[in-house]
Amino acid sequence: MSSFHLLIVDDDQRIRLLLQRFLRQHGYTISTAAHPIEAMEILKAPEYRCHLIILDDMMPYQTGRDFLAQLRGQDNGLPVLMLTAKGESADRIAGLSLGADDYLAKPFVPEELLLRIQNILKRAGSSPIEAPSSALRLGRLTYQSATQNLLGPDGVPILLTPAEKTLMDVLVRAGGQSVSRLALQTALGLEETSLSRTIDVHLNRLRQKIEPHPKTPQYLQTVRHQGYRLVADHD
Repeated sequence: MSSFHLLIVDDDQRIRLLLQRFLRQHGYTISTAAHPIEAMEILKAPEYRCHLIILDDMMPYQTGRDFLAQLRGQDNGLPVLMLTAKGESADRIAGLSLGADDYLAKPFVPEELLLRIQNILKRAGSSPIEAPSSALRLGRLTYQSATQNLLGPDGVPILLTPAEKTLMDVLVRAGGQSVSRLALQTALGLEETSLSRTIDVHLNRLRQKIEPHPKTPQYLQTVRHQGYRLVADHD
């Protein structure tokens, strides 16, 4: 299984959720940020990798164009698609002159956004992130990363919620390395203020399903001051 990873930066929660749902339906892995400062923190995470940023312009703390100028000033060539309500020619020219790869005005047709994303990724020569193809052994359980299925010792699937599948996908892709709470938050599209309680709820429920002793986790481990990692059994 492979996927392109997109980061949506927009202060409108409704837009973030709609885009996240639509683009996930078309096979993309999605992270979200409510403003440029949060987006920059996400991009700085050592385990974080994305292929394209979908960037609003008018946001609190910093405009999208200022954020884009900051990125380009750091020699960050990550492709950027400006998605904003400011659709006048002067605004498009200003965004493109700062290094945006494309510019789409709101309101927009979702299918057009999809085509523009595909064209940008093709021009950039981006390769999707490959997930490990082999199954992971977690004691008596088996996790098939290609299908996101968790199988019991009798081969019967154990139900995982969409959030639990997303967490497993992110942790598996990390290859045993720690993943920060912020990276897990953005993968689920959660608000920063809900990070602590919501992430803990999802992780605890996931541990109940994969751990023989959830209170002393063997596979889904907490890494102090870093985050979490998934450690599978080895042959």
